[in-house]
Amino acid sequence: MLLLDLLHSMSTARGEQNSFSNSVYGKFVIPHSIEVNDLRKQTHSIALLGSRGCGKTTYIRYFSHWTQFDQQRKDFNDDDFHSVILYWKPDTVFYRSIAKGWASPKESEHFFAVLSGLELFKELIFSLKNMAFHFNDIFVDLNNSQQFSLAIETITGSRNCCFEDLITWAESALYSTRNAIRHLDCSKLENIDPNALIQFLVPIIQDQCNRLKSTRFKLYVDEFENLDISQQRTINGYRKGSNARFTWNVAYKRFAEVTSATDGNERLGSPDDYREIIMEVVYGSMQPPNAPPGSYKTTEDSRLLTSEIFLLGLLNENVATSNIVLTPENLCNPKKISLRNNNAYKSQIFALMEKLFPTKNASSLATEAMKQNAVINIVESELKNVDGLSSTLLRKFISEQPGDALVSSLIVNQKTFKSSQLINFINNKEPERKAFIERIQTYRMSAILSLNARYDYINIPIYSGFERFNHLSLNNIRHFIELCYQTLRQLEPHIEIKYLEDIPSVSTDDMHRGVVNASGLFIQRVNTFEPMGKTLSRMANRLGSLFQTLQRQKVQSEPEKVSFIIKGEHGDLNENLNKIIEAAKGWTLLLEGNITRDRKAKKVVSANKQYRLNPVYSPNFGTSYLTGRTVELTQSEFELICDAQDETFSKWLLQFSEGKSNTSKTKGLFD
Repeated sequence: MLLLDLLHSMSTARGEQNSFSNSVYGKFVIPHSIEVNDLRKQTHSIALLGSRGCGKTTYIRYFSHWTQFDQQRKDFNDDDFHSVILYWKPDTVFYRSIAKGWASPKESEHFFAVLSGLELFKELIFSLKNMAFHFNDIFVDLNNSQQFSLAIETITGSRNCCFEDLITWAESALYSTRNAIRHLDCSKLENIDPNALIQFLVPIIQDQCNRLKSTRFKLYVDEFENLDISQQRTINGYRKGSNARFTWNVAYKRFAEVTSATDGNERLGSPDDYREIIMEVVYGSMQPPNAPPGSYKTTEDSRLLTSEIFLLGLLNENVATSNIVLTPENLCNPKKISLRNNNAYKSQIFALMEKLFPTKNASSLATEAMKQNAVINIVESELKNVDGLSSTLLRKFISEQPGDALVSSLIVNQKTFKSSQLINFINNKEPERKAFIERIQTYRMSAILSLNARYDYINIPIYSGFERFNHLSLNNIRHFIELCYQTLRQLEPHIEIKYLEDIPSVSTDDMHRGVVNASGLFIQRVNTFEPMGKTLSRMANRLGSLFQTLQRQKVQSEPEKVSFIIKGEHGDLNENLNKIIEAAKGWTLLLEGNITRDRKAKKVVSANKQYRLNPVYSPNFGTSYLTGRTVELTQSEFELICDAQDETFSKWLLQFSEGKSNTSKTKGLFD
C-alpha cells in the first residue's frame, strides 16, 4: 500500500467511525486499568468526566452493547450479561433549541420527554437486537411472552415484537415529533416518557427473558453539559431515582457548566448519589500533588496508550509489524493485557515511535541551526559587539560551541549581562562558567523561539519529536493522533508501506511543518466550541498574538512568557469574564495553574490562578509549549482581549509590548 493511500484510508476510517457506527470493536485499545474502571461493574450512578478529546465517548461505546455484542465478536461468557450499557448522545443543538423561548416551558418539557423517550426506546430495542444476534433465545423468550407483547402494544399500539419493526416505529414517531415541533402541535404526540418507559418495560424484559433475569441496564447520556439546564434537571431526577434494574449515568467535559439540581426539591450529591470516574486517570495520567483540579501530567502508561492507539490505526489498515505482541487482537482484548504489561514491550513501542518521530533535544537543535549561514550571521552580529570579545575568540566560540553561541546571542542583550561572564565561560574559567551554563540552559528554548519569531527565513524545528508530541497533546488522544497524522503527511506520498518498520523516520523539519499545520487546524476549530465559540476564538488568537509579540522581543529578561494572571481591580472577576474562563477551561483551551508567589510584591497570593493556552496551540503562534513565565493583565485588559474591536486591541498590544520591553531591561532572573 502506498503511504498516500494509507493516510487517506486512515482519515476516511476516522470519519466513518465517528459518523456511522457506535461500535468500536477492534478499534479500542484496552487501558491497563480496565478492570477497576469497567462501567458494567459500577454499583453507583456514574459521572464520567474528562477533558475534550480524552476518549469519553469511545470509552462508553466500548462497554456499550454496540461493541460488547458486535456481530464480529465470537467469544462470550456469563459475565457479559451482568450489565448492559445503553449509549445515548442527544442532538444537543436541537434539544437546546426547543428550550430557548419560542416554545412555552410546558411545551418544551413535553417535546423533550417524547423525543428522549423515543430515542431511549430505540436504543433499548437495539440492545435486545444486538444480543439476540448471538443468543436467539432472547428473541424467542420475548416473542413468546404475552406480558412483553402487551407492553409493546401499550407503547406502540401494536403487538408486533419484531425488533426491526419496533425500531422503524420509533424512527417514524421521531420524524413525526420533530415535524410537530415546527408547528408546536402537541396533540398527536406519542404518549411516552423516558423514565416511565424504563420503569414499565425493563422489568418485563428482565422477568420474561431467562438470560436477562439478573441483568442491570445502564444508560450513559453523552455530552450532558450541552443540554439545557431544565433538561439536565430532568435527567438528574432520573439519576436520583436509579435502582438495581436501571441506572442513569452521564458523561461531560470537566469544568463544564452543569447543574446538580433535579426537577424536584432535591439536589444530587457525590458520593451518595453518584461517583466520578476521571478519564485521564483511566488512561494512566497523573495529577501532581496540590495541582488544581483537572491538571494531569503524562506518564509512561499514558504515553504508551496513546502510542498504541495511533499504531492500531495503522495496523487496522492492513499494515503488518515484526513485533509479535503488537497486534490488533492483543491491543483490543482485555485478556491480553499481561502481554503488554512488561518493560520489554514498552521499550519496543517507545523505540518504534522514536524511530518514526525522532526527538532531538533543544541543545542539538540549536547546534544544527548554526549550520545555516543566516543563523551564523545573526549570531555573529549580536556577539561581535561584546566588549573584550576578540574576533579570534568569537570564531573559536562559534566553531567549538555553536549551540551555546546561539543562546548567548540572546543573553548579551539583557540588562544584567556582563561581557566578562561570556569571555570567562568561553575560556573555561570558574565560577563564571558554571553560572553561565545555567543561564544558557534557562534561555535555550527562548533563544530558538525568538529567532523563529523575528526572522521569517529561520525555522528551527523546536516542535519536532515524539516526546514533544506528548507535551503538546497533553493527554488529548485526538490531538496526539492528529499531530502524528499531519507529520506523516509530510513524507514522500508514494512510499510503499507493508510493515510499520517500512515507514521512514520523519525529518525534524517535516515534523515541525506537520505540527504547525495541525496546530493551525486546531485553532481554526475553536470557533465551533459552543456556546461561546466566537468569543473563545477571539480570545485564543489574541492571547497567541500577545505571547508571539513578546517572544519576538530582542531583549528578554525572563524566558518564554506564555502564561498570564488577571489582577482584579475591584476584587473578583465579573460574571461575563468568569463564564469565558470556565468555558475555555471546559474546552481545555485554557489550562489553569496555581500562583504561589507574586514576584513584585514578594508575598504569597495562592488564591490567584495563572492560565495559559493549551500547548497544542503553541506551534500556530511560534510560542513555547512549556509552562513558561507569566505576564500580568488587569481585568480590563483581559476584557479587551476577549471583546474589544480589532483596532482597539492592536493599539493596546503595541503599547503593552513596548511597556513590557522597557521593564524587561531593568530586572532579570540573574540580577
